Amino acid sequence: LHETAQGEMGASGLFHLLLAATAILLVQCLLWAELIHRPGVISVIGLAMTAGGIAAWASQAPVVTPATAMLGLAGCWVALASAWPDVWTHPHPFGAARRRAPGAWYWTWRGLVACLAAGGASALACGFRLEALAAAGCLGLALLGAGVLGAPGRKLFLAAGAIVTASAAWALARYGAAESWQLAWPRGPLGEGAEVFSRLHTSASGLTILGGATGWVGLGGLAIVLVWSVAWLWRAGGACSSGSALRRAGWTAATLTVGAAVAMPGGLFVPTTVLASGLTLGLMPAAFGARVAGRPAWVLTAVVAGALALLGVSASGGLARWSALSMGGADAWPHVITGFLVAMTLAWWWGARRTGLGLLAVAVAVLAGGAGELAQEWFTASGGQWHDWGFHALGCLPAALVLVLGRYARRCELPDARSPDLPGGPHRLGR
Repeated sequence: LHETAQGEMGASGLFHLLLAATAILLVQCLLWAELIHRPGVISVIGLAMTAGGIAAWASQAPVVTPATAMLGLAGCWVALASAWPDVWTHPHPFGAARRRAPGAWYWTWRGLVACLAAGGASALACGFRLEALAAAGCLGLALLGAGVLGAPGRKLFLAAGAIVTASAAWALARYGAAESWQLAWPRGPLGEGAEVFSRLHTSASGLTILGGATGWVGLGGLAIVLVWSVAWLWRAGGACSSGSALRRAGWTAATLTVGAAVAMPGGLFVPTTVLASGLTLGLMPAAFGARVAGRPAWVLTAVVAGALALLGVSASGGLARWSALSMGGADAWPHVITGFLVAMTLAWWWGARRTGLGLLAVAVAVLAGGAGELAQEWFTASGGQWHDWGFHALGCLPAALVLVLGRYARRCELPDARSPDLPGGPHRLGR
């Protein structure tokens, strides 16, 4: 692990693991109940993903544009799956859960989401024909999976999935998608490991990099885990209606489309693909209606602390450093970002119910930065850089502001929106 952390690829991988773990845990904590009781919030997130894909098209960044376009198309599936009828338990898309007959808001919001998602998908399809075909293929695979797993009306699911998948595959092969995306299959069953980076650039497709590093065995294992997870979640969700089956298929299509974005050129090293994966994977159990055992909030704190410690001992910052430098171009930015991340994580854990404990957590995060510099002074040849502690403390201060604003913003919510009877996600605040 120490040798791996010496290169930029190793540090970039640790940075991605940190992003993925943080995204999944936070999504399950903050958005789990939203998908079940206030799905309009998730629809807005999906439409924002679509808008981001269109903005990437306008920016004309050729290296990462295919990946961001796929994320925009995945946002369409997220918005539509969230707005599907069976997900609603309240006539208002942003209201608390109550068993009532659908009201005017139900149909208005559902139609608006459908129109906006269709318009966004059409706009992206005009600029990214191959990516749109790939997203359609992901939908076809999801429909096929729903039919195989016994959805109501399985023959219709199987027929529609087979037609869509076959048509998309034929069109992708005809228009040369593999050559356009520069996809390359693994050279052997076990791959080349870290040596693959000696002949590939970070702008290479994610599928090529993963396949070259892990081989056929690694890609096959990844596919098996994904298929098994979907099948397990389908069974855990229990029996469903046709509408619920479509919602599950739509969310599966969104997850597959995000995975396709990772496989695009540069997709493995675009942080937004990792965050989008956290959204779709983190909320997949809720979309399927599966029950997940609760986990304490300190899990996220341990993950963040461990990943930051590994990044701290790496000789090169990789993507973590360059992402921070892109915000200001100064070496102080990584310390500011680290301070904010540590302080915000501790404040999220300690200050869920009491603002004073949250502010105390911010103070502990400031002291943790000083302890880190003191450890460098004692145990490393380079010694501690005490001005870095100042930048770390500067990054901790905005976390206190976010905590206070969040606590007082809750006073603006309706009483039923703060009801303790509403079920939350598998990661509870303050535990």
